[in-house]
Amino acid sequence: MVGRALLRRLVGHASSTRTAVVLILLIAVSCTIGALVPQSPTTPNADALYRSYGPVWGALIRALRLNDVFGSSWFVALVSLLAVSLGLCTARTLVRHIRALFTLPVSPLPSGSSSGCTPVPAATGEQAWMKQKARRCLEARGYRVRAAGEQLVAERRRWSRLAPDLVHVSLLLILVGALLSIYREEGSITVREAQRGLVLSIGTSAAGGVHPETAHFAVRADDFGAQGYPETGLYRDYWTNLTVFDSNGQEKSARIRVNHPLVFRGYSFHLTGYGDDLGAAEVSIAVVERPTNTVVGAVALRSGETRPVGHGGPKIGLTRFFTNFRIAQDGTPVDLPGSEALNPAAILDVFTSTGGEGSTYRTVAFIDPPDPHWSGDEPFAFYIERFSVPKFVQLGYTRDPGYPLVWVGFVLMMTGLAGSFYLRPRRVWVIPEPENRRVLICQEVGRGGVEHGAGSWRVTRALARELGGGASVDPESGRPV
Repeated sequence: MVGRALLRRLVGHASSTRTAVVLILLIAVSCTIGALVPQSPTTPNADALYRSYGPVWGALIRALRLNDVFGSSWFVALVSLLAVSLGLCTARTLVRHIRALFTLPVSPLPSGSSSGCTPVPAATGEQAWMKQKARRCLEARGYRVRAAGEQLVAERRRWSRLAPDLVHVSLLLILVGALLSIYREEGSITVREAQRGLVLSIGTSAAGGVHPETAHFAVRADDFGAQGYPETGLYRDYWTNLTVFDSNGQEKSARIRVNHPLVFRGYSFHLTGYGDDLGAAEVSIAVVERPTNTVVGAVALRSGETRPVGHGGPKIGLTRFFTNFRIAQDGTPVDLPGSEALNPAAILDVFTSTGGEGSTYRTVAFIDPPDPHWSGDEPFAFYIERFSVPKFVQLGYTRDPGYPLVWVGFVLMMTGLAGSFYLRPRRVWVIPEPENRRVLICQEVGRGGVEHGAGSWRVTRALARELGGGASVDPESGRPV
């Protein structure tokens, strides 16, 4: 008995509104800390920033897991407690509302509560005729009409009383989905030009982001390409003909594009990048002797290779190649991705023949031959004769177990909000008064008490036209005059 009473008290505290508000405030403070403090999973130089805070603050950030707030155990515990609290609150109210939805009694309006109702004159004082006209008018507008003694009770959208509970359920699903997203699995693989049509294994180690016992996948990129804007040369769209295999021999093929992934066994395979594989570029560099302006020779190089040029020429090494060479604001060279090679350039290290490899200088070679009148102290000039750059495509794969729940919660939340704001339940009491040759119309709008004469006046105007009792009701507003 003591254990049951303690459990009932704990459940009552967990399902209280005060507990939920405190948990929401703690989660809001935690999210603020996570936004202000650099998070190590997403910030490349996070460790250096922590050291700049000093040894005390840096150690405190790591000890409290403030460097990874959203993946810390205490943040998961807060979200879990909020989900439990919201689940208990929702279960307690939802059961009561569902029971009331099917067992709500049809009760007449008390006699002393009709002071604020709208009187509608009738053409005759016959009670049966007035009730028949009112019933036909209300049923034509989607109301469910039932008799309650001498009165008529009409209801519409009774189910929308559950709309607030639907919002609570949606919040609970979103919280559970967020908790399940902690177990999100993801990774990536790069397929180069020479690997077209080859079967490449992925997800075979936990370090790759996917658990090995659940994701023994292999992929084959049969073909890939891109489309560019003719004005700028930037990529407009890129695609890949992809086939995915699993360890059971099942496979699935599709052409995937940006925002059009391939879904296989709960994993989503999508494109994350496409471009020039500059590390595998092959460039032919021509060397010109500056004093005589004669071509010493040419050499084909790959990135990182160093070779001599001709007899008596220098030894050159290709440090980096660009298809669209640009200088950034900080002075560093960058490559602008695009579908066309608009400004190819090669950064070269030159080892002079007299000084050996210890005597070097760095220069840049472009596609055009050097100007013979160009002044400079270097004995050689360089230009690019031809080049070939293979392409690559980068594939990402993810599996998020909370993703479906979050989407279902979002749809339920929009449905619940629409029901709460735009599809409110309505109840109308029709009270015939044969002695006064009129009918009293009382409307309940919302989910609370009766608001006599509140809400839409369309029903009042329609009943006034149906009963045809004269001009005691304004035909435009439906209000009594």
